[in-house]
Amino acid sequence: MSLAMETEFRRKSRDLPLRALSLVDVGAAHTSDPVAIEALAEEWRNIWEGVGFTGIVNPGFDAVGESLPTCTDADNPQKHPTQNYWEFSTGT
Repeated sequence: MSLAMETEFRRKSRDLPLRALSLVDVGAAHTSDPVAIEALAEEWRNIWEGVGFTGIVNPGFDAVGESLPTCTDADNPQKHPTQNYWEFSTGT
């Protein structure tokens, strides 16, 4: 898009400061501790009212990302390691 055709919104958003994506540890939701759950709810509310999106860690299930068996074979090996959600989201 040429600068002459750039919208006002895009012009203004280009000058906004970049922020790191926040990560919310939702492990407290799996407890029966009302104080921990209320703190999580407050953190969740602040993120969605402020930034509008987040990453979630400790969701209580071990989602695994891996290549489909039909997409790999001896001539076409897996390109990326199998990772669970925590490893993917934290880069560990």
